[in-house]
Amino acid sequence: MKKLPLLFFFILLAFYATSYAAQTIYKPITGTLTIRVEDYFNNTHSKTQYVLHADDETAYKLNFTDKISKHLKSGQRITINAANINKKDLFVADKNIMITKNILPTQLEAPLGRQDTLVMMVNFQDKPNEKPATQTEVGNTVFKTVNDMFYEFSYRQATVTGNVIGWFTLPINSTESCDVMTNLLPKIAQQMARNAGVNLSQYSHLIYFFPRTNSCPWGALGDLGGNPGSIWLNGVNTGPVTAHEMGHNLGLYHAHALDCQGAVNTGSCAEL
Repeated sequence: MKKLPLLFFFILLAFYATSYAAQTIYKPITGTLTIRVEDYFNNTHSKTQYVLHADDETAYKLNFTDKISKHLKSGQRITINAANINKKDLFVADKNIMITKNILPTQLEAPLGRQDTLVMMVNFQDKPNEKPATQTEVGNTVFKTVNDMFYEFSYRQATVTGNVIGWFTLPINSTESCDVMTNLLPKIAQQMARNAGVNLSQYSHLIYFFPRTNSCPWGALGDLGGNPGSIWLNGVNTGPVTAHEMGHNLGLYHAHALDCQGAVNTGSCAEL
């Protein structure tokens, strides 16, 4: 008779496990993949985001439960099977990702020639007078400093040209979440640019320059590939940072090194 409570416990446990499994229903979500690099220039730290822009206009941040597939590229159409799709942070295994439309090889190569760039200077409705730079100052950074860097590093085969527009005051506050800054801000800024008569299709890089907000911990964010490639500058107006993010737009990852403190690599070196 003493074994009955233990037997009852295992029956109850099996019931709840079966019930939970039945509730965990995997559903397919289809959309376009964007890979972004968060750069924290104050401590040389960075993170890579994988964002699925679903066909219903919901942006899902993908968290991988196993090794990230090297076949994933910005701009791919993918379908994933995920549970708990009511949340914007999804955990997904590589085996549950299907690439439905790939990218042409030429779209993955860093192109030379003219890099047509539009800089949109935007601020927030709770701080409409906060304008940390002028059009001339931002234009000099992008179309002089960055252009000179690209021209030299490409052996005179790449240039950066384009326009600066704004300031535009967005109907959002500076305290909104970082998801709002990365997903909603571009949509509003692009519509404001169209209302101002700008043809966005002629640009291969779209830069969003806005006053520093603590809602986003990074200093800058850039799409890894994509056409057009997007860049977010969180109050940063310097040539090296902007050029760095444009490099991500062209499909370039970070370079890495091992810090062995002057010794031979014994397996305990720090990766930089």
